[in-house]
Amino acid sequence: MTEATEPTERREPPEGYYVDNFRAVLDTVATLDGPLLSGAEVAWRARFGQMSRDAQRLYVRLVSRKGPLFRRERLVYPEIADLDAAARELERFELLDRGRDASLAERLALLRRPELAALLHEVAGTEGGGSRRAELIARLFEQVPLETLAAALDRRLEVLRPLGRDHVRVFRLLFFGNLDQDWTELLLADLGVVRYESYPLRPDRRLFSSRRAVDATLAAREMRAELRVLLAHDETEAALALGRSSLDRLTGGEVEPLARPHLDRVVTKVGRLLERLDRPREALEHYRAAEAPPARERSARVLEHLGEVEAAFEVVEAMEQTPRDEAEVVAARRLRRRLTKARGDEPPPRRRRRLAHVLELTPDPDLCVERRVLAHYEALGKIGVWSENWLWRALFGLTFWDIVFAPVQGAFQHPFQVAPLDLDGPGFQAARGEQIETRLAELRGEDDLRPRVRATLEAKRGVANPFVAWHSELDAALDLALGAGDGDAGPLRGRHLALVAKRLARDPGRYRRGLPDLFLVDSEEPEGFRLLEVKGPGDQLRPEQTGWLDHFEDHGFPASVLKVVWSPVSASRQDAASAGADPDRSTIAES
Repeated sequence: MTEATEPTERREPPEGYYVDNFRAVLDTVATLDGPLLSGAEVAWRARFGQMSRDAQRLYVRLVSRKGPLFRRERLVYPEIADLDAAARELERFELLDRGRDASLAERLALLRRPELAALLHEVAGTEGGGSRRAELIARLFEQVPLETLAAALDRRLEVLRPLGRDHVRVFRLLFFGNLDQDWTELLLADLGVVRYESYPLRPDRRLFSSRRAVDATLAAREMRAELRVLLAHDETEAALALGRSSLDRLTGGEVEPLARPHLDRVVTKVGRLLERLDRPREALEHYRAAEAPPARERSARVLEHLGEVEAAFEVVEAMEQTPRDEAEVVAARRLRRRLTKARGDEPPPRRRRRLAHVLELTPDPDLCVERRVLAHYEALGKIGVWSENWLWRALFGLTFWDIVFAPVQGAFQHPFQVAPLDLDGPGFQAARGEQIETRLAELRGEDDLRPRVRATLEAKRGVANPFVAWHSELDAALDLALGAGDGDAGPLRGRHLALVAKRLARDPGRYRRGLPDLFLVDSEEPEGFRLLEVKGPGDQLRPEQTGWLDHFEDHGFPASVLKVVWSPVSASRQDAASAGADPDRSTIAES
């Protein structure tokens, strides 16, 4: 959910910056999470710290690449004075070996296609010509004794393999809170590309409470990665076995919260596999163990397929009462209609009756449909901005800045975070509920938001915030919505922002998208503005968009759908535009 930030003064990173960053990761983890480290991990960190600068540089270069095997002749790092000496030092500290126990397949993967063809000619006397790499490798295994092939590879390859990758993964997980981020986060700070907010880091607020939680999370991630490989290679039985193992973890006792999302993904994907294999009962068992969508939707569909309508209804009602994302809301509505029909009852209305204005415009090849609509209103003397999600998120980020970066349990693991780790989920509100409610009450009492917003804007300009996009249109958009300078306040009041912020804070990951495209200042509207969700020909509302439109409609917020129809220019419409008419109010259609 990271937004662009305004660049600070860029600078070149110092030579060997990556080693400094690596050491910073190790030191931060040792300080905050030291009790969670194993003896082997502590010893590995100590050995790394005892080596020369060149050896450290080579090690960090290697463990930062995919690997695990590297050809010596392809390693060129100008900042390392003597790479071979650094490699020998790493061997002495047991942080590198020559990969002699690596499989033949792993070593053959280091060769390019022409090299494989040359090797085939050398050891088998046959030509590889235009064969692909996979074919050449298969022929080598078919035509050459393994001992002969291994000896030939020994003559051709000098291999380096860094050791301790598992330790690096543990330190990365403890530092970042996940394995999706890497050292790039630290480099952005080195280069001056990103400025990060300052927040306290305390051992008593760390993300992982125990070593068991660390190991469970790593194991669950491994299972998820392994399943991707198995499914890609149609290893059905192995995939089913992995699903069963994940199911056992989910149902066998307390599940570590940070491991659950990965296990949920595994059992849900295996459930889909079981459906395709026509094993619905087993699929249902997997879906019922998972919490994350679409597990409940799939459960309801399987129950419907099995003819167990009442049981399917129970699942649908749970989805309606406590939806876990907008897709569940839509799926529950559709499933309810089908299940009601199957039960012989009167089906509910298909959907909320929503009115949509229709506006005929001539297309402009230089403008997207949203900007074309803005140009239309500007010709009528009205002003607006293509705000979509970014304006509302920026207003939220600026008014809730201190709450976003509040030092709550498990939110901040290192000094280079754009966002707290609990941002994308209901845990964000759960950890800050009292602060959020207090801020919402303050906003509801403010007619002029400028003092609050502009104080944060000037104090934090350019600092990374997951809600604030520091781009060139931000200031102008804020002036339009809130009012510029010391004059009258703009049309957007605190009560309006509170209505949006209350929903957004409930689950930022779920509600951060789907807000209407345009913010239009309109003195004819009771609130002084209106929001338009613009839909071009053939474009349909997405679930997250209907969710926001329903929310606005329930609270009397001036938001509506504007359907654009392309048509040639006509004299009558030109005259209407010239006279200041607003053609989109003349034609109404149901959405």
